Amino acid sequence: MFAFTPVFVYARIPNDPFAKQWGYEETGAYRAWDNAIGSRDVVVAIIDNGFDQLHPDLRENAWKNEDEIAGNLIDDDKNGYVDDVWGWNFVVEDANGDGDIDEEEERGNNDPRPDADGLSPDAADGTIHHGTMVAGIIGAYGNNKTDGAGVNWRARLMNVKIVDNGGEGNLEKFGAAIRYAVDNGADVINLSLVARVLPDDLPGAIQYAYDKGVAVVAAAGNNGFLLNDDPSFYPVCVDTVLAVNAVLGVSAMGRDRRLAPFSNVGSDCVDITAPGVDIESTLRFSPSNGLTKRFGGNKSGTSFAAPFVSAAAALVKSLQPGWGVAQIYDAILKTVHHTQGQNEEVYANLFGAGLVQFDKAVAYAISQLPAGEIESIAALRNRVVSISLLGALNIHEPGTKEYEEKTLSAVKGVSDAGSYLDDGSRIFVTTQRLSDTRSRVSFYSSEWAFIRSWDVPGIGAAEIGIADVTGDAQKEIVVAPAYPSKELFRVFDLHGKELKRVDAGGTHNGASIGFVTGAGATSRVAVLYNVGKGLSVAEFDENFVLSKDMPVSFPGNRGVLGVGDIDGDGEEEFVVGAREDAVPNLGYFDRSGASKRTFFAYDPSYVGGVDVGLLDADGDGKDDVVVSPRSGGEPVRIWNDRSKKIEEWQAFKTAPQNMRILVY
Repeated sequence: MFAFTPVFVYARIPNDPFAKQWGYEETGAYRAWDNAIGSRDVVVAIIDNGFDQLHPDLRENAWKNEDEIAGNLIDDDKNGYVDDVWGWNFVVEDANGDGDIDEEEERGNNDPRPDADGLSPDAADGTIHHGTMVAGIIGAYGNNKTDGAGVNWRARLMNVKIVDNGGEGNLEKFGAAIRYAVDNGADVINLSLVARVLPDDLPGAIQYAYDKGVAVVAAAGNNGFLLNDDPSFYPVCVDTVLAVNAVLGVSAMGRDRRLAPFSNVGSDCVDITAPGVDIESTLRFSPSNGLTKRFGGNKSGTSFAAPFVSAAAALVKSLQPGWGVAQIYDAILKTVHHTQGQNEEVYANLFGAGLVQFDKAVAYAISQLPAGEIESIAALRNRVVSISLLGALNIHEPGTKEYEEKTLSAVKGVSDAGSYLDDGSRIFVTTQRLSDTRSRVSFYSSEWAFIRSWDVPGIGAAEIGIADVTGDAQKEIVVAPAYPSKELFRVFDLHGKELKRVDAGGTHNGASIGFVTGAGATSRVAVLYNVGKGLSVAEFDENFVLSKDMPVSFPGNRGVLGVGDIDGDGEEEFVVGAREDAVPNLGYFDRSGASKRTFFAYDPSYVGGVDVGLLDADGDGKDDVVVSPRSGGEPVRIWNDRSKKIEEWQAFKTAPQNMRILVY
């Protein structure tokens, strides 16, 4: 018997009570979540016995037909299905009890949720949960302290019901269900169903999905059969009658990393394997009908292996929305865990290419992005990291109520911090004053494991910025003195080689760095400084020659600089926050230096300084301004371009003496 050699990786785990699953450990889910958590732009259709779209851990990710008006009995979007707000139920039922199936009953109805009324005790513990478990594996809402987390914390799950609670249905509806999913925007279709008869329209419907760029994943079945000898299992073996590999067939493995004994096998139909034994997920929840558990199941079957692979397809699609089916399948199949040194023919029959690996599929998708686009992946997971200089972090995802606080010696006493992506992995960089003559620049992994450090000259605290400012497609470290100096900034490569020093025209009283967009993927250095003539923002070209020097009307003689497109007009603005010992002003300026708005970030009595970062916190396509107290007990806040407060939170239970924020 073949077995997998495990590679255990422990990285980002959400705060949901049942998020730790053996199947996630085996497939690299936690590490994948460092770079991708899914996207609501990706729609996964679950063609099954329906799922509980009102489940507390599914409803936020349930697909809704926004073109349909609920309850008006009109096919508003003219897709052929009346009031299909939450999907469609293709199960044919004699709804009026007259003993005949009329045309309307043949079409089905707009309630795909599994019917929980009048269940027997056996049924309450049976297949009524099937589709809901599949949905939870793919896309239970993550990091909300509720039940579990799907592989995709964010997605839209389309509810398409084709069989009843007992798994019975009309096979002739298979094709119509697939076409419904495709025509209504599905990117991925999960088919945890197996039939022994090939419906006439099924090959054409799956070909239709493939031609429209929709990935289809199917369970191999639970008969313990070799499908190469008998491929009459559908849809998993439908590729045997098609000219393309349109379906990914999935076998099941267990906790022992061996093939599940019930799983069908056969390389003609099986492309990949995934966990399918002792699987827990969301359950159909209806307390009034005796369904009081929201999470659990402990079920086994290839039905629960297939959604692991559908989830992988959705993650890849979130990163590469322009990819077609073949490219998505490549990303998944080329990045499996494949145990070497075994009989490859037998191995392929059992496991296909190997065990799905979410982290590697995500890394592959990121690696295929065009130059300059990898940084945009960070926007899929905005983070505000509050740093206490006493040695602690508070990590918050805007728009959620979840916070993670931990002690970390690496940030104790730092002057500033930044981050960048290196082949899809986040690298953190800090500066720390060591003495009156030098500061240290230190690099850490995404888990804050030390990588390397080097020193820079300077008599005080140093501010850093990280960007490609030389046009060599590599990041550089830009260091500016936050104390009075004639030096404005220095540019270093990632290993500490000094590339350029730029001086001011006199002695300034502390500089702050930002970056504006240059040619291609190159950024240009912008510096906020004051040499006795009032605050100015200086911009430098790719050769670090001064190109603009714009006075900004801002109270105080020094400040903290941020740069972003806060009004969504395609042009970047400057954002200036007050430094220590000044009232907490926050100013917005256009690229000419003209004031757009100035207001108090905090109560005017607070004079501890305002740290500034920018990100799109609410997904409206405009950068928002994150402010943090540099010292004292004020909350972290997010302001929009209209000076409306979007969100605020207290980073630490005990107010630290000094704080900085890191936004990515």
